[in-house]
Amino acid sequence: MASVEKILELGKKKNLKKVAKYAESKKEEIRAAAYEAMGSIPGDDSVNYLITGLTDPSAAVRMQVALSLQKVGSDRTTEFLKHQIAKEPDAKVKLEMEKALSADRDKEA
Repeated sequence: MASVEKILELGKKKNLKKVAKYAESKKEEIRAAAYEAMGSIPGDDSVNYLITGLTDPSAAVRMQVALSLQKVGSDRTTEFLKHQIAKEPDAKVKLEMEKALSADRDKEA
């Protein structure tokens, strides 16, 4: 059983392959940790996993995805974020997604 600390350490080591496995966990805490770790791993592959996480059933996990996208998101994430913001039921998650969208725009400038 992986701990949150172990998953975050894998993120620091930029080991996306191992981190990504935890994004499929049944445990919300583990999925959130995986998406948090992905925020430490720049690149298209990491962004692709994060985009998938925007539809996680857990608001806490979606919140973490939005926070990570603020760090590693790119102009590619803009349309995905706009689409998800329009249907996001949780106000706090929506706010973080809007921040991620704003961060993407700032990177383009």
